Amino acid sequence: MRYEIVLRYFAVMSMMLIGSGFWMFLLHTSMSLQATIDYYAPKSLFGLLETVSPHLFGMGLFVFVTTHFFAVIKKATFAYDQQFAILFFGVVVLENIAGFLITKESILFASIKLFCVVLFVILSAVSLWRVWRLR
Repeated sequence: MRYEIVLRYFAVMSMMLIGSGFWMFLLHTSMSLQATIDYYAPKSLFGLLETVSPHLFGMGLFVFVTTHFFAVIKKATFAYDQQFAILFFGVVVLENIAGFLITKESILFASIKLFCVVLFVILSAVSLWRVWRLR
C-alpha cells in the first residue's frame, strides 16, 4: 500500500514518455518503410551516435527498473519474467542497432526498426500494466 502511489506515478510518467517518443517517431517516419529509410539513411555516423547514446541509456534504464519491479510481484514466475526481461532488452538493443544498418536499399533493416519500435511500445505497456497492478 505504501508504494502504490509511487509505482503508479512511475507508470503514468513512463507511459507519457514512451507515448511522446512513439509520437515523435511516427511524425518522422509515418510508420512506413520508405519514410523510415528516408529518415535514417542520410544520417552520418556521428548523427546516429548522438541519437542512439541517450536512447540506449534511457531505454535500458527503463527496462531495467521496470523488470526489477516484477521481483515484488507475489504471483510472478521467475522463468516467465526472466524470458520477458531478456526479450525486452533484446528489442531495445536491436531497435537501436537497426538505425545504423539502414541504407537507401535496406528494406530489411527498416522493417526490423519499425517492428522493434512497435514491439517496444507493446512490451512497455504490458510491463507498466503489471507495475500498475502491484499491491
